[in-house]
Amino acid sequence: MEKAKVSGEGNEWHSEKEMECVAQMSRDDSRPRWIPAMDQLNRKRQRKEEERRKKQDEDVTKLVLEMPTLCGDKIPNSSIKMEQLEKKKWIKLRWDAAKTQGRFKRMTLQISSMLRPTACIILIVGLYVAMIGKREDQEDKILYRTILHYQENPSDSLAQKMRGSLINASLVVAGIFGITIIFVVGFAFKLRKAVYWFLIIILGGLLCGPWGYITAQFFIHYHPFPLDAISYAFFLYNFTLCGLFCLSLPPFRKSILNKAFLVLLSASLTWPFTEFPELTVWWTLALLTIYDLLAVLAPCGPLRFIMEKEVSSIAEFPGLMYTGQYFRLGLGDFVFYGVLIGRSMFLDPNTTISCCMAVSMGLVATIIITCSAKSYRAIPALPVSVVLGFLFYVTTPLVVNKYLDALARPFFTD
Repeated sequence: MEKAKVSGEGNEWHSEKEMECVAQMSRDDSRPRWIPAMDQLNRKRQRKEEERRKKQDEDVTKLVLEMPTLCGDKIPNSSIKMEQLEKKKWIKLRWDAAKTQGRFKRMTLQISSMLRPTACIILIVGLYVAMIGKREDQEDKILYRTILHYQENPSDSLAQKMRGSLINASLVVAGIFGITIIFVVGFAFKLRKAVYWFLIIILGGLLCGPWGYITAQFFIHYHPFPLDAISYAFFLYNFTLCGLFCLSLPPFRKSILNKAFLVLLSASLTWPFTEFPELTVWWTLALLTIYDLLAVLAPCGPLRFIMEKEVSSIAEFPGLMYTGQYFRLGLGDFVFYGVLIGRSMFLDPNTTISCCMAVSMGLVATIIITCSAKSYRAIPALPVSVVLGFLFYVTTPLVVNKYLDALARPFFTD
């Protein structure tokens, strides 16, 4: 076919039929005849080129799927050689692999950033239970005698204990729900300053009260060195003030001191639950798991409102969230992880280790589910860990301990 040369942008060769189309399209245009016609023709040729490349990419993708490997192995009985794979396709494959590797690396960093504070809280709670909690009788525990509605007695029947423990747990969850509603109302009516100072007062009380009691019990039981009341009050005052500064001031929010005081705050919130009876603890964890599911996943859930509507401003409020590698976990989740582990420490070491593993596995599973979600959405962090912890708490004394005793019996028999 004969071809004629058309001068213009691109300086391309076209067929006679294309030239006739150019002449026909450019007759009624006031600009030079070849400009609008060439623009339209180039767009048409561009669409054809895109269709050709798309078909070629599909052929290459089909070839890649049919190949036994992409590592340079020979393809038997195939006329298509490895060189037919375009460089762009290789770059895309390598880019997808790099993105997958980066996603797994970020997930690993997020898991490690959450497991570190969990391990610290478990260690602090374990030290308290081992050194102080187990040494006290039930009637000597202050919080047990003052705030719980039902006082458990050994002579009570199982039905009375279950009913009384359920009432105690309901009151605890109702208190948590009430505090959450205060925050929701404050956020809804833009009362951020009032919420901020309300939170500062709560944090000050939590740093001063529980840690004051814990350190006082430590000095009462062990007497490490002489300490008078004035010096102790001075220490407690400075400890609380330093904690408030590290938790609330912007320069400290990303520092190690901020994370350290968040861990200490979680441990201080764990302490009251170690004084509760066993049934009250488990009823509290069960109701809190249900409350966590409803508050986070329900359309009108208060925690969902706070997380989704005020996610940009919630970081300004101290003591609510623990942030590690762009993954945020509520401080209450750490608290009840510690409660579960603290309760298991009243049994045997095997149960404690099993519950630690269960809580860690539940936390890892929660992080994986959150990272795998396609859209940002708050996910409750308590259910998986609490369910696994309860299963390990029940099955370890009934199954695992007996199995280990059976394995060890031949080595200790005469």
